Amino acid sequence: MPPPSNLPKSTAPKQHQNSSNHGKTTATQNPGPPLVRVNTDPSTASKAASVIQQVNDRLKREREEFYSGWPSKKRKSDDESQSSGAKVPYQMSTGNGVPAGTGSIYGYSRNNPVNRSREMTPFETRHMLMRKARAEIRKKLKEWDSMEKSKENKVSQNSPTKDEQEREQLAMNVPDPDFHDFDLDRTEDSFEDNQVWSAYDADDGMPRFYALIHKVLSRKPLKVKLSWLNSKTTTEFGSFDWLGHGFCKSLGEFRIGRHEVYKNLNSFSQKVEWTKSSRGSVLIYPRKGQVWALYRNWSRDWNESIPDDVVHKYDMVQVLEDYNEEQGVPVSPLIKFAGFRTVFHPHTHQTEVKVIQKEEMFRFSHQVPKYLLTGSEAHNAPKGCLELDPAATPMDLIQESTGTNESSQQR
Repeated sequence: MPPPSNLPKSTAPKQHQNSSNHGKTTATQNPGPPLVRVNTDPSTASKAASVIQQVNDRLKREREEFYSGWPSKKRKSDDESQSSGAKVPYQMSTGNGVPAGTGSIYGYSRNNPVNRSREMTPFETRHMLMRKARAEIRKKLKEWDSMEKSKENKVSQNSPTKDEQEREQLAMNVPDPDFHDFDLDRTEDSFEDNQVWSAYDADDGMPRFYALIHKVLSRKPLKVKLSWLNSKTTTEFGSFDWLGHGFCKSLGEFRIGRHEVYKNLNSFSQKVEWTKSSRGSVLIYPRKGQVWALYRNWSRDWNESIPDDVVHKYDMVQVLEDYNEEQGVPVSPLIKFAGFRTVFHPHTHQTEVKVIQKEEMFRFSHQVPKYLLTGSEAHNAPKGCLELDPAATPMDLIQESTGTNESSQQR
């Protein structure tokens, strides 16, 4: 009896692989934390391939042993009939294991004991081995996956990421304000549903990221469900590819990212004003009374090769009118008040007012929290001046001479 012609060449389960076309999106700003990655470790793939190959080899050997000597294989009853000289016709077994023939014509009786054990068919053998192979492969993959996760957890617990180290260093270097405690404006009780908050980036630690708070889950400790805002285009301000040159977009139109739970209170700078477009996107533009930092050396010729010491030079300005797409936005420079860390006063000359046009809006770096001094904060508090949040003020402006303030405190 020949082997079945439909015996598969390989009993290894086929693996279907989904492919997706990932386009190059270098001009995408996505401030939120990284997506879940699929483990594509080459060592894991090679281990899986090795297990599958071993299973194939074992199945091949068992199949060859099973079919070895197939044509010459005889039943015991055939041998006995030939030795006794009696001719016993070929008998087929019924579904319950009892021979199909009845009476003495076949040399059997219904009362004779029947051996119900039988060899498995090739089809049954194949499926049994495939089930064992799948179980073994799944077990191995689960073991490797747990080992990889254990290694990653140990690394993450013992070695903070580069961004976390930079943020910790920046937080350690932020000096105290002269009068107002800005941390009181960003406590756990400050967060509400449907708010947009600015957050510090990993470039020079200025608040250029934004998060939409969907729901406050708890306050002590803080736990919120939020979406980081991101953008792939800068067409609202012309054809200048600001994102494509590696810079961060801090104003304009933003898309709402995926939902996630966030707990780090120290990442946030302040609540910002925003509106929603007809398409559901978030719009953030300079508004009257706000304080923004401008790139001092900004140029449309900026690209990835511009040194950081050129980029990270700023001027503080106060917005005089809301942004208008046709007329731009007028701003007035703020002058550092001598003797204090982050106290500024508005420029009194009308000639110093600048109008930032639509095509130059990326001159705005980030919004800065401010506090209007009333003079009652301390005996030397300059009434009518603006104190800016040191956490959002460039360090070179903070480190300007403070001799006047120190001498006044000694008096």
